Amino acid sequence: MEKQANTTLDTAKDVVTFDVVLSENFVMMELSGIVDVLRIANRVLSFEKFKWKFCSEDGGRVTSSIGAYVETEVIAENPRPDHVVFIGSADPFYMSLDVEKFAARYRHGGALVILLAEAASRYISSNQDNAILHTTHWENRALLEEEQGIYGIRSSLAVTQDQVITSAGMGATADIALALLGRYVSSAKLMIVSKIILHDRIRAFDTLQPEILATLNTDARILNKAVKIMQENIEEPVTMTDLAKSIGRTPRWLERNFKSLTGCSPGRYYRELRLSHAHNLLLNTNMSIQEVALACGYQSGFSVAYRQSFGQTPHQVRRAQIDKM
Repeated sequence: MEKQANTTLDTAKDVVTFDVVLSENFVMMELSGIVDVLRIANRVLSFEKFKWKFCSEDGGRVTSSIGAYVETEVIAENPRPDHVVFIGSADPFYMSLDVEKFAARYRHGGALVILLAEAASRYISSNQDNAILHTTHWENRALLEEEQGIYGIRSSLAVTQDQVITSAGMGATADIALALLGRYVSSAKLMIVSKIILHDRIRAFDTLQPEILATLNTDARILNKAVKIMQENIEEPVTMTDLAKSIGRTPRWLERNFKSLTGCSPGRYYRELRLSHAHNLLLNTNMSIQEVALACGYQSGFSVAYRQSFGQTPHQVRRAQIDKM
């Protein structure tokens, strides 16, 4: 049974506990996004309202993707924190811990389970029938679609389903931490913490992962529709004429307004979007270079376009990946 959030005043001395579960090669930004928010909240409250400990499957030293490390405890057999945050590996090839197994262990103890980015992806992979009820970082979502054929994953920053929050992680981690904080501190104190970390607004969970422009401007909303169409048609690119027609505008309007608001033409943006997807697939999947090219809408000319964008050929990037293994 899920523990109910304590909504008492800032002066309540009830301690709120967190286990932070780390995988080898974890993302430091996500660790900081959770722990620093809690640390600053304690400072603002002038007492230790929030406590946390670092855990891993085997305990001991766990190293981040930037080389910094954290000493951890072994995950308890019957853990009882109020919350547990799983931070996955920055390397999708790394055989990380069984997120489904350990999330179930924490849920049994009543904890609210928060899964960030790669950890959320592993959970979704183990719960494919319920993929539409969860989210993960857009790069991870693309990999799940390409490698496992899992579609329908949400594009929002975070989704709450029963005792589990799946999320995009990365920069959105601070939004999630602040949202959790809001269950235990007043709005005034929450605003102070937010301002200290220079977070000008706390994004709601249903906020979509960033598109080209976060604005209420009508033209920008129309252009975001164009970007969404681009994102949904990576493998079979649409022409700029068809794209303009899809958003109810002329090709000239699309070209002029897109460049005015983004600094580049829609054609160039579309090309870079496809090549960025190709780069992600080259680094994080075992797909052949030909398969990557086709998945990104290139029947020919892929190597030349890729080299112009990234300064290396796809073969050079793939060889470098092999040499790391």
